[in-house]
Amino acid sequence: MARLIDADALKKRVKESTAIRSVKVLAATLVNTAPTIDAVPVSELLSLRDNLYEDDLITMRGLRDLNMLIAKYEGGKEK
Repeated sequence: MARLIDADALKKRVKESTAIRSVKVLAATLVNTAPTIDAVPVSELLSLRDNLYEDDLITMRGLRDLNMLIAKYEGGKEK
């Protein structure tokens, strides 16, 4: 599974680094050309789950499955 990073934070660290210029340019190039993926923050899944449950728009099985998905990715750790 892909590991998600905050590319903007990484770019900032590269820019603030004390490394020589050529290393900083290479690091910035790698960050800028790295493949991206679509991701949904766990907080969004929690909000969706709560809204669906409150409005009675999810079955108990669906709720169980959604809770299992949230638990799997909560905290950024794969189980």
